[in-house]
Amino acid sequence: MTVNRTKLSFFDLPDELHDIIFSFIPQSQLFKWKEIPEIQGLVLRNLYAKVGIWEYEQLHSDYDPTKTVFGKPDERKPGYMELHSGKDFLNLIKAMPSVRPKVLYVANKSILTQLIRDCPWILRSVKIELNLPLAFESNLEQQLTPEDINLFRPYHIDCLQNVKEGNPSSEAWKIVADCRRISVAFVEFDPYFFENHRFTNLKKLELQCSKLSGEHICLLPKTLTEFSGMLDMAATEAHYLLDFPPNLVRLIINHFYPGRNISFPIDISYLHSLKFVRIDSSLKETWILPKNMYEIQYDGELDMSTLHEDHPNLTSITHYPKKVDLQSLSNSGIKFPKRLIKIRLSSEYIFQKIVYSEMHGQKRRKAFIEIEFPPDLVELEVQNYKLFKNEEFGFCIDFDMYNLGSLQHLKLYRMHSVSVLGDTLNNLVSLTLYCFTPDDTFQEFLLTLDNLEVLECDQCGGGNRLCVPDKVKKLVLVRGMLSEFHLQGASVEILDLRSNCFRTIDGSTFELPPSVRRIDLSDNRIVDIEGSVRWPKNLTHLNLDDNNLRRLYNLPNSLEYLSASENKFDESFKMSVFPRPIVCLDLSSNKLKGIHLKSVNLVQYDKLKELNLSNNKLIARNFGKLLPASIKYLNLSSNLIVDLDHSLKTLKNLEEVDLRKNRLNRVLTNEITINRYKNENTVILI
Repeated sequence: MTVNRTKLSFFDLPDELHDIIFSFIPQSQLFKWKEIPEIQGLVLRNLYAKVGIWEYEQLHSDYDPTKTVFGKPDERKPGYMELHSGKDFLNLIKAMPSVRPKVLYVANKSILTQLIRDCPWILRSVKIELNLPLAFESNLEQQLTPEDINLFRPYHIDCLQNVKEGNPSSEAWKIVADCRRISVAFVEFDPYFFENHRFTNLKKLELQCSKLSGEHICLLPKTLTEFSGMLDMAATEAHYLLDFPPNLVRLIINHFYPGRNISFPIDISYLHSLKFVRIDSSLKETWILPKNMYEIQYDGELDMSTLHEDHPNLTSITHYPKKVDLQSLSNSGIKFPKRLIKIRLSSEYIFQKIVYSEMHGQKRRKAFIEIEFPPDLVELEVQNYKLFKNEEFGFCIDFDMYNLGSLQHLKLYRMHSVSVLGDTLNNLVSLTLYCFTPDDTFQEFLLTLDNLEVLECDQCGGGNRLCVPDKVKKLVLVRGMLSEFHLQGASVEILDLRSNCFRTIDGSTFELPPSVRRIDLSDNRIVDIEGSVRWPKNLTHLNLDDNNLRRLYNLPNSLEYLSASENKFDESFKMSVFPRPIVCLDLSSNKLKGIHLKSVNLVQYDKLKELNLSNNKLIARNFGKLLPASIKYLNLSSNLIVDLDHSLKTLKNLEEVDLRKNRLNRVLTNEITINRYKNENTVILI
């Protein structure tokens, strides 16, 4: 046998192997490689396998300057790129003709109409996922007009979101019948509708507001692999088998509560392909689940003592039962399946009680339940739905009693007067606390977390003089009662202090380490920023939304991104107070009036790219002359502007101007007229 040893190049490998290789390369690195001619085709195919096109009314970047016409890579979604508008997609195709997405997500049918008009050849081999307009009064015939149907028919509409029920004989359903996924919203869906249509390709069905009885379940299309809906158990008799489609992989059931308990078990063990199930119920019924489950979210009766035998392949479980049988489990204990990496459970399973011994004059801990956690557990969430009150003993969680050396993410919810103990969580990266009141032991526990990078506290007590571990980079203290804050000697870079009680920011009540780069102070009661405040020298992002500011002074000189919407700025506000490096500025939803924009010249801010002055009362003209040449996105929507001028043409980098919801003359709604006031690359939204 002769073996051909001709050398194969990387490009001779099959596409499937290319995809596997590129899946190990960070998206940000692929984004940099897109300009290399030799591998451009392969890189673009992997970068833009899935493209989402959304229309934003707010600032495009959301204070993220890395978003461009080429999109922004997201390491959490390999192969997915999000773009701002249909125009951005057309510019992308023009700049990179090799881009050929496999899946296209469009936010509304007007975007799809635009793409069909301008680049139909791109769409012929693309699976399209289309969001229909949200309107309670609109049915499918109003959502998809005859013109839409004729236009969309040649293309592969793979998914429709927000479908409303209409006439079953409507021509619109001919498009829907070929879909793989349908989401039905805001409607009591007629289950017998499925008998009137042959959904040969339907794989995923979401019935958001429709309740089905047991006898209706059998009418669901047999092709389904994912189903989400509400089950009306009041109309389901004990003898009636819930005949779900046999190939279901994901099942989500939201119960209607009929006001009576179900005395019979609900058996779905015949669904041998089922890997994920979520069952939300206020009843105490028992569900018999298939053995080969991967993920369970269930608040009904579940035998935790045999969990490792019943579901050996389980990787994630969420279990918040209405009642825990402590007596039974205290004898048998809990042994979790070894493959579990994510557990969410009730605090009753893990709490220990603290008993005071008069004989020895000290406290000792006694566990309710012996628990054997899996060796590779990564995430643990504990929620306390019941407030334990007993004068004889308190409650604690001592993590040293368990083998949790691999734990990286810990979440503790509704822990009032609960002691948290232990010094063995050496690999913990993030700690989330919600409705948590720390006692004297918590600070000691916190400082044992040497590798902690993220600390999030929501509605927690204390915290104004918090000592955090050295490696914490992100600190969140939201919805508390903070009126002053002192943080020193830490390496925190991102600080979130939303929804607290700050009134004045000054040097005596607000101290931060120099490492902080981003601060969110939105939804407070701030009325002034004093000159004594010492801002971190590297601060680039500041969010002051939804406060009571009437003026802006003493801003950090390093600031690049400032959001100060929903304050009390009026015609006396001076817009010459911003730092020169400012890139993105949001002053929307204030009280800027009249021709106020003329009172300041923004040309000096030569790095400004995005300016949002929407939802004010501006009537400015010639505003193009007041803006720097660097401006790309200008939002003047919801003002009192009545006319345009040719000054916009002087802004060569301007890509989009939003003038919607103004008082523009009707003649300006004509596309030919609009073109006189803009450059070729500028889009004016009216």
